Amino acid sequence: MFIVTAITALSGGNTVILKTHEELKETSALLNILIPRYFEEHDVSVVHGRKEVLTQLLELPFDFIFFTGSVSVGKIVMRAAAENLTPVILELGGQNPAIVDQTANIADAARKLVWGATAWGGQWCSSPGYVYVHESKTEEFIAEAKKALVDFYGNTPVNGNDLSNIISAVQVRRLLSLIDPEKIVAGGNGNEENRYFAPTLIYPTEWTDKIMEEEIFDPILPIMSYGDIKEVVTKIKDNGKPLSAYIFSQDKEQTAFLLRTLSFGGGAVNQTNIQLFIITMPYGGIGNSGMGNYAGKWGLIRSHMQKASCFRQQIKISSTSFHH
Repeated sequence: MFIVTAITALSGGNTVILKTHEELKETSALLNILIPRYFEEHDVSVVHGRKEVLTQLLELPFDFIFFTGSVSVGKIVMRAAAENLTPVILELGGQNPAIVDQTANIADAARKLVWGATAWGGQWCSSPGYVYVHESKTEEFIAEAKKALVDFYGNTPVNGNDLSNIISAVQVRRLLSLIDPEKIVAGGNGNEENRYFAPTLIYPTEWTDKIMEEEIFDPILPIMSYGDIKEVVTKIKDNGKPLSAYIFSQDKEQTAFLLRTLSFGGGAVNQTNIQLFIITMPYGGIGNSGMGNYAGKWGLIRSHMQKASCFRQQIKISSTSFHH
């Protein structure tokens, strides 16, 4: 997303300042090599640093700001932007729900949700944060999800090459503190030194569990059982508007009800995360998960001023002038 938004801005003839995250040391180092190689400094610049650097940047009168990160920092960015009446796109955090009803293909749903929750170490904004499974299908879903974990990562994921590392040891420590050992269905172990955290399934999950207090952003899939779909909708609504939502169902009426009733940035039916890769679709959050769409033409329209100009041309025919 960091590079996509820069491309969007450059395609409209704008200059860009990229502020990297302080924990992305390798990425920052690579950008320090590539950006000066292919761009003039006055066209694209890379800035590194922590809170103090960001604070100084936000004091500048930018024409547009794109920010991706937490809700708390997003509010800081928006307040700073307001001082200069600078428009923004904010892509923020949140718990993305998934719903698997009694008509769904359970094996397919489990496989896709496990992939969505654990690919790239679960460290992508559209990753499903938890899944509600109909009570008649919960045990089947858990069994299929465990099979999917083994298919994707083997019996010992720590020895494989298919699971991304966690961004920092601090985040591994945070994850270990969030998990109730008695609710671990699969995985649940980590190593701070190697920045490793096993792909993990948690059940039974309740809204009062620590794992549900905020966006996980790591390879953990909490599983909840439900009986009444209307109660599920109420619970999801009570926890803010998510960036993404996923519905697994063969029931067209129920699917239509959920799409109509739930407010979220974007999502998929019987799929996970793929909306992120379809460049012709708008992508962005709503409410606590952000504001403004980006990607493809939607990002170009949202982040650029459409300036209209009218011309009047004078045409002379003989001695008479016509204006139009």
